[in-house]
Amino acid sequence: MKKLLVVLVLLLGLLAVVATAVIVIMPRVTRLDPVKVAGDALTGYGANSDRHKNAQQLPTPWDPVGDANRRVEAIPVEDRAYPLIAEAAAMLEASNARDRLGSKPGEESWEDDAVWIRGAQAQAIIDLLRGAVSKPHSGFPLGDTHGQIWDDARERHGLERIGGKATKQPPMIGVLLPAISTSRMATRLLVADALVARESGDSEPFIDRIETAIQLTRLEYPLDALIQQLVHCANLAYVSSVVQESIVSSPGLMSESSALRAESALRDAMQRGVGVLETSGEMLFLEDQLRRYINGNGTFNGTAASAAAEALDTGQGTGAPSSVQTDAIDPDLLATLKEAQRLAGAGQAAARIVYKPMDDFEQAVESWAEEPDSIPGRMGRMTFGLMVPSWPRAVSVNRLFNQQMTALRLALAAHRHRLRHGDPPQGLADIDDDLITFDPVDGFTGGPMQFRWRDGAPFVYTYGPDRDDDGGRHVLDEDGDPWATISDDLLEASPDGDFVLFPTPGG
Repeated sequence: MKKLLVVLVLLLGLLAVVATAVIVIMPRVTRLDPVKVAGDALTGYGANSDRHKNAQQLPTPWDPVGDANRRVEAIPVEDRAYPLIAEAAAMLEASNARDRLGSKPGEESWEDDAVWIRGAQAQAIIDLLRGAVSKPHSGFPLGDTHGQIWDDARERHGLERIGGKATKQPPMIGVLLPAISTSRMATRLLVADALVARESGDSEPFIDRIETAIQLTRLEYPLDALIQQLVHCANLAYVSSVVQESIVSSPGLMSESSALRAESALRDAMQRGVGVLETSGEMLFLEDQLRRYINGNGTFNGTAASAAAEALDTGQGTGAPSSVQTDAIDPDLLATLKEAQRLAGAGQAAARIVYKPMDDFEQAVESWAEEPDSIPGRMGRMTFGLMVPSWPRAVSVNRLFNQQMTALRLALAAHRHRLRHGDPPQGLADIDDDLITFDPVDGFTGGPMQFRWRDGAPFVYTYGPDRDDDGGRHVLDEDGDPWATISDDLLEASPDGDFVLFPTPGG
């Protein structure tokens, strides 16, 4: 679980670096061969061209941000989590929480950090987060500024207003999602308070904080983007690592009712889509660019895109005008969008059980690199630059994340069975049927996961890439270390060994 956390953090960092480099620098890129026809179609895409006259007209003006926000505005204010999240974000920043939440029990700064975590300020933030997850809707708005609610909360806690003039119909390239970064710090605070409770042997606050942290991950966002899903997965993996530690080292703290609450929260989060590779946000981003950043002569409008990138970087919301109506798009240009959707679908398919290498996706990306300077290539680069370099890695992490969440739920079921009967189950068939409300599928084979009770704790593994039983001996890489992700390299090499999911190999 810790290795998954490390990989997720590195992956998130890579996404951020690539996004900044791609959007701001806008390098020359190459074409995806299957959409050559879409590139040719752009020639003569002027305002008076036949293609423009025959462009697809939307029944309503193109305004994805406005559409999302109108849905938010229809939600009663008292049913929205967003105002509470904004208040918690301001309090977290004002209290320098980032510097207080990096340690765990036994580490040098833990005692000092724990004093602050037990204090009134941290507990007030936790109360806000508990209130937020009780709301039926997140109510998160979209925009190229943080907005008045966010700024008012900052001002109440002595922080400078971020400000900026909001664009009426901002391009997707300028949209900000401040609640996503806040969710990471909020999760760390909740987990830290759970650890304080665990040290004190206080079962109720321990499971309450764990439950709240899991529920944070299932707050819906108006934009389903890959980066959002990765943050949710990283947060849930962080919470789950503490649940795993507690089952193994502090089983007395996890009563049957506490284990049920943890299982119910995990089930709800997974049913709401946490762990699903979602790219509709990236597709919306690409279509927005196709509608906004094509000049009247059919060439890519790098100036408009640079202005939008500057708006994103400065938070000033200056926007970027385009010479093409945003409610019109040449039908041939839709080929670019369809190819992007096909590529994303290929990646998503590779993450589904039974696992297969991403050959179709990899071949398409390689063909994209064959010829330079196509407009679809440049358009796609702005979007796929956010995901293509990391997409295979994201798929491999996603495979492992979903398998580890299933294994954790299986371990919770076994723990509850032991509490119910006094003796632990020795195999999967021994666990009471009513305790397993999910399908514990081995992603490598499509068959059931393997379960044992070993060394006084649950032990869960899959058959691994060689698809046979090696008794729970975890597969090792070339350096002799436990393989950390379910990557295409692992699938293609198919080394001897199983893939242990619980407890995580190496702690």
